[in-house]
Amino acid sequence: MIKKGVRPVDIKEYRYVWEIARQGGVSRAARALYIAQPSLSAYLKSLESRLGVQLFEQAEGKLRPTAAGRVYLEHARQILAIDGALMEELEGIKTNCRGLVRIGVPVTRSGFILPGLLEALHREHPGVQVQVFEGISKELEEKVYHREVDFILVNRPFKEYELEFRPLFEEETVVVVPKGFAACTQGRAGGAGGYPGIEIGGLEQTPFVLLTAGQRLRQVADGLFLQAGIKPRVVMETHSAVTAYSLACAGFGACFSHDTLCGEKPDGRVRVFSIAPAPILRQFVAAWPKNCPPTGPAQAVLETVVRCMEGSGLPKASW
Repeated sequence: MIKKGVRPVDIKEYRYVWEIARQGGVSRAARALYIAQPSLSAYLKSLESRLGVQLFEQAEGKLRPTAAGRVYLEHARQILAIDGALMEELEGIKTNCRGLVRIGVPVTRSGFILPGLLEALHREHPGVQVQVFEGISKELEEKVYHREVDFILVNRPFKEYELEFRPLFEEETVVVVPKGFAACTQGRAGGAGGYPGIEIGGLEQTPFVLLTAGQRLRQVADGLFLQAGIKPRVVMETHSAVTAYSLACAGFGACFSHDTLCGEKPDGRVRVFSIAPAPILRQFVAAWPKNCPPTGPAQAVLETVVRCMEGSGLPKASW
């Protein structure tokens, strides 16, 4: 009967017994472990005495595990595997290559940002598990402030919380109008980013696909309509800026978007306009709580995010 009682776990014990079973004898195991054969024999005898069972027996000139030995070895295999995984993960954390990283991304941007970003993260940090939280900017700022995510990707300015940030790129808020709409004839040369300019006051009769209330791009749109003194003709609302752009391309209505989403060559079914007379330029940044910058795996992931944004052809923000 195995003696009861709590005993400290010595990982060396499991390695020794595993090697004896693998080599089929104490002498060969001792050579493989680079220890003296008498020491290993004494260790095995002491272990069997403490356990109250015999782990090996002689059979055909070799040591073979007994029934108790087979049970011991199965658990030893699991313990050694766990120990190996633990050491690998800890080593990875020391080199910023392993662990869980939580990123907050605006729901309006996830389809635009995530595919290329996650591909790069998997390639550069295969040991990192990434959790992505999608939401509107206000929700993301609250999450990162309360340390529920490691960092977020959002536009400045921030709504309620004091956050530190690293600029990623600068983008322009634009109006996307289906070709054939009367508004397409209102554009004038001289807008920002190579686009013609358009005044919001002239769009009162234009059907619009807007983002749902509370989203930052919707707040920008509402502010522009209010400033122009017009009530927009809203035909549809959506949570996604990508969906709004797709619906504009399909001719459902004009939408507000970002030049980064439209790309260098916008869809041929629409025209893209800068907002006149003053284009709206905003920084897109990575942000985290004040005095609590990303560390370890999160820092490594952040550096990859920066490289992805810099290498994507997007305009860089001022550093």
